Amino acid sequence: MNLCYSRRSIKHLEGVIKFGRYLAIVPNYNFDKQTIVWKRIYKSCISTVFLISFGIFLYCVINSWEVRRNGSKLFTIFEFILGVTMHCSLEVFLLTASLGSAFWNADRWKNLFKSFAYLETFFRTERVTERNLAKNFYLQLLLTSVIVIANLVAMIVTVWEYARHFENYYILITQLHASLLIYARHVRETIMCSLILAIKCKYEDLNDFLRKNVNSSKSIRNVSNLYGVMNDIVDGFNKIFGCEILLTLSLTFVLQLTSFNFFRKLVSQAQGAEDVDSLGNTGPMITIGIVSMIGPILVMFSCDWAIKEAEKLVPTCYKCQAYFPTFSEEKQELLNLANQIINNKPAFTAAGFFEVNCRTLFTLFGTTTTYFIVIVQFNPV
Repeated sequence: MNLCYSRRSIKHLEGVIKFGRYLAIVPNYNFDKQTIVWKRIYKSCISTVFLISFGIFLYCVINSWEVRRNGSKLFTIFEFILGVTMHCSLEVFLLTASLGSAFWNADRWKNLFKSFAYLETFFRTERVTERNLAKNFYLQLLLTSVIVIANLVAMIVTVWEYARHFENYYILITQLHASLLIYARHVRETIMCSLILAIKCKYEDLNDFLRKNVNSSKSIRNVSNLYGVMNDIVDGFNKIFGCEILLTLSLTFVLQLTSFNFFRKLVSQAQGAEDVDSLGNTGPMITIGIVSMIGPILVMFSCDWAIKEAEKLVPTCYKCQAYFPTFSEEKQELLNLANQIINNKPAFTAAGFFEVNCRTLFTLFGTTTTYFIVIVQFNPV
């Protein structure tokens, strides 16, 4: 296992795939054999992990409701709804990621990695290493993980003090469980983002190959075939991650609302409007909301970069046509390739509901702001 592979080689994910299988979020894929190993054992482990996680989730929800019904001032009814929604979103995200990887998406994962391997063999990029340390995938994963884990630890410590004060330790179990799910989500989003950037690199390789081999009509037809493989990769990615993108955007929306609510409480505390004891986890909860935006923002921007790289093939085709006579075979092949790209543009979608790009980010911010205004109106600062 080489931790220095570039994103031009799908083997750069080998280490995180081995780590992610222990979090039950990716299939147990062997890059050398190009197959998923220990299928039955892995399916059994995934099912067990999910059942345990779902049991903890039900325990947390039932205890939260009992505490709320007994008149506790640990949280308001609005915070109870937000907390249950957030925990439920994390649980469904785990369900989609873990059970999907082990059961209905297992073959799609294998076909996706095989398609990458086929392209890398063609472009001879299967063992390309990353010389720029700042672009190293594992360094980026380490830095973002440190930020996420530091915030989660701060949250757990604060909740521990909070639990001791109210002598109610179920909220500590809730936070520990949610923290594990949040970190698993972070790793899954990192893999998702890196796969999109790997797709972007393949479009770059395709563009370079076209420019260097434009004098051969056979090479142009090869580009057309490879573009079809790229469309299959994007389609496979959407089938594997489409629902998860929708869920992670929904979860980000809930986390932002939760952070805005705690920010409102922080301002209220400064004005002496609320009991200080009810604000134990205000600061860490705000930072968790901010940190939770890292993954979705990177995914949205990565999708945009990959699509723009694919669109660069069209002007390349038109520029190369100028080098050939009007009725030459090469010019006709380039024209056919340009039409193929225009009529079959790749698109990353959230379970088919909408395309994921930079505009999605502003839509998310706009929706969150609207609901925050509603929160302020019902809970004046």
